[in-house]
Amino acid sequence: MFKTEDIEIDVDLSPGIYYLDSDSAVGKTRLLKLAVKLKDMGYPVSRYTYSDHKKGVPVSIMEDSDRLIVIDQYDMYPGELNERLLQLKDSAVILVDCKRKYAGLKGNIRGGAEVIMESAMKIKVEGFEYE
Repeated sequence: MFKTEDIEIDVDLSPGIYYLDSDSAVGKTRLLKLAVKLKDMGYPVSRYTYSDHKKGVPVSIMEDSDRLIVIDQYDMYPGELNERLLQLKDSAVILVDCKRKYAGLKGNIRGGAEVIMESAMKIKVEGFEYE
């Protein structure tokens, strides 16, 4: 759990790579924004977006010490983070928003993850297995 006075993100998952539920309006964008706030406050949280990719932000933004990593729109730049994600999958929960499953990560996915908005500043992330 990552908690400050104002923000709470409860991640009920073991380290590994999980695909986020692709439904719209489930809180993925809010989770991404809260992850940025937590990172700015010194928490071991990172995010990487399509905008970061277009700007040439290096994948080293995802640090070895990070425990939660949120990847947005991975289907727009599939494969480009694979090596870094595979390096971090045993120590961090990696949540990947990707419309097309297994964008080069096949065999390394632990399952799916669902974002549950409990309030504007409180999010819960739960996992499920793919069938």
